[in-house]
Amino acid sequence: MAAHLDEVARRGGRGYGLPLEVLWGAGEERLDPVTGEIVPRPETRATEGGGFFVHAHYGLRYVGEGLTVVGIFTMLMFAALITGLIVHKRIFKDFFTFRPNKGTRSWLDAHHVFGLMVLPFLLMIVYSGLALNLGGYMPAPEVVIPDEEKPREFPSPVTRPAVPMAEVVARAEAILGKGEIGGISIGREGEKLQIDVSRYWGTQYPIADRENSLQFDGETGERLPPENFTFGQAPAWKALWYLAGLHYAWFAGMNLRWLYFISGLVGCAVIATGLILWTTRRRARHERGAAETGRPAFGFQLVEKLNIATIAALPIAVAAYFWANRLLSFTMAERAEWEVHTLFLLWGWLAYYALLRPARRAWVELFALAAAAFAFLPVLNAFTTDKHLAATITHGDWALAGVDLTFLAFGAGFGGIAWVLRRR
Repeated sequence: MAAHLDEVARRGGRGYGLPLEVLWGAGEERLDPVTGEIVPRPETRATEGGGFFVHAHYGLRYVGEGLTVVGIFTMLMFAALITGLIVHKRIFKDFFTFRPNKGTRSWLDAHHVFGLMVLPFLLMIVYSGLALNLGGYMPAPEVVIPDEEKPREFPSPVTRPAVPMAEVVARAEAILGKGEIGGISIGREGEKLQIDVSRYWGTQYPIADRENSLQFDGETGERLPPENFTFGQAPAWKALWYLAGLHYAWFAGMNLRWLYFISGLVGCAVIATGLILWTTRRRARHERGAAETGRPAFGFQLVEKLNIATIAALPIAVAAYFWANRLLSFTMAERAEWEVHTLFLLWGWLAYYALLRPARRAWVELFALAAAAFAFLPVLNAFTTDKHLAATITHGDWALAGVDLTFLAFGAGFGGIAWVLRRR
């Protein structure tokens, strides 16, 4: 396979991964790593896919200073975790205590148990998230050079290396190990042609390290000395890369990634039980005050309805994002943006619906709708694509099958919640 990389270098000069895994952009083409031929661009749905959730979780959407807003609330969450740990007097006893059907006491027990289960995970994920975006919160000062004083530089084009690529691959594998090459790129450092060889993205820990990224001279094929690679070598940089590895789970296998996912869900349960606990503790007092004055407790009712909009309505809006991905026309203008618009428009409408309905009914109705929205997503997938659950399981494609199975699990979970709430 390595012998064919010379043709790849001649045609494009840039590649990532074996097989090649380049995201198409302006002026980029994907090349077959064996034949060197240009791979035609497939007709696919315009979508942000999972990238929307990645970007929205730290930068929000429709908000110019979303990163700053998220940073402020992340700091508050980090402070809440630390202070909650300090003031908790019976941390070990409460971890093993749950009293069902005890009203407020049960919600408090659930909050304690969930919180203590994932406390180490939450501390790690919050602190590492803050560290990763430090440059956005406190950007370093830059020297601004007026445009008229900037020298006009035209970079030299990347040419085919003089050294055979098979020789470079062999030298890199002798250092990294057989089958450990995950990326090859050819570029220029000044006027010198340089070949960079690295491990697979996400398997480097830390990612910026002399042992994970190698540089070779494009003319002679000799390995460039490590001192030419200085990015990320300072102790503070290395600490940041280790935090990045923890946050993104670069080092983790499939089982540990599932543990990350489940820990995130339990973290959501901590938030949900805390929100419900706040209203449960105050309900009787506000209902007595409303009976005495003849006026509804507006503040209490607003918080309760906002809880419904956050805990029950938001999952429906997330499911709607995937429904839009399957139902919107391929040729629709700004299709990817309208998938996102669908999520927020429906969420807003459901929040308004929660304000109009009695709280007890709104909980049941929205959780039932969430159950249907997620449970029928695999069915919709079967009608609109050939990557349905039967096909993915048959071919052993558990990554795609896992998405549909997770949707079904969410549907069953929300359905169970709706059933329990309706009985009570």
